[in-house]
Amino acid sequence: MFGADANELAKKEAQIKELQCRALGISRRSAYAAPRRASQADLRLMRQIDEIHTEEPTHGAHRTRATLGHEGVRVGRGRVGRLMRVMGIRALSPKPATSAPAKGHQV
Repeated sequence: MFGADANELAKKEAQIKELQCRALGISRRSAYAAPRRASQADLRLMRQIDEIHTEEPTHGAHRTRATLGHEGVRVGRGRVGRLMRVMGIRALSPKPATSAPAKGHQV
């Protein structure tokens, strides 16, 4: 009797976890995964990316990777892009309709 009750409880908990993950829009696997700490190499690279972004905030992952390459750092664009997302860095660019005239203004 005890085994059947425990089994039912485990099934209900799994169903609840599945509903919660679906509501949050994440996979069940990621709900159990523990976050990983950044390696020392990633931290050094993140510091360099931050310095480049501070000097040139218009550079995205492609240009930042090229700049790192000129400095002798061999790294892929995907890794640079991932680290930029982790740090919350995005290239600054003009937003849509920045050159649209104001209402009532005659050109």
